[in-house]
Amino acid sequence: MLYLDRSLLAHAVRNLVANAVEAVGPTGRIVLELGRQSADVVLSVTDDGLGVPEPDLERIFDPLFTTKRTGTGLGLTIVQRVAEAHGATVDVRNAVPRGATFALRWPAGSVRG
Repeated sequence: MLYLDRSLLAHAVRNLVANAVEAVGPTGRIVLELGRQSADVVLSVTDDGLGVPEPDLERIFDPLFTTKRTGTGLGLTIVQRVAEAHGATVDVRNAVPRGATFALRWPAGSVRG
């Protein structure tokens, strides 16, 4: 069992899904998964867009960093802060052959029951 602020977590997930929708365009695919990996609880959002350019991987959680023409650069910063406030981390990796996965991971020690 995880004790979470539903509103904050929903906001973080909406940010991840909004980014995925923008990445895939009108014909792409987005998959949300919730489950366990080993003893950790993981909530992931995977898309089949272009992925995150390698040089940007180090900066995507920095406040005000954006690759979008109209972005604020706050969405992923908010996701990271919400995750940290709930004892989780945010992992990002480019998917193969294309796309990206963003995963909120709660380590086994923070999961009760």
